[in-house]
Amino acid sequence: MILPHELLTTLEIDDPAMVARQMELVLEGCLSRMLVNRSQADVDTAQRLAEDILRFAQCRQGGALT
Repeated sequence: MILPHELLTTLEIDDPAMVARQMELVLEGCLSRMLVNRSQADVDTAQRLAEDILRFAQCRQGGALT
């Protein structure tokens, strides 16, 4: 199994540890909320947010956000 930090490093993401932590925090928050609300929509939102964080990191790596 490839860990998020390893995948981000393979993708040559700038500061992969920080990006992995951002993704982890988003997923933890959404999953915590899901445990309370039991909403699949929260899980779907968490996944989409993690994907968006990766896209932003890729844009930053390409210089699009500087």
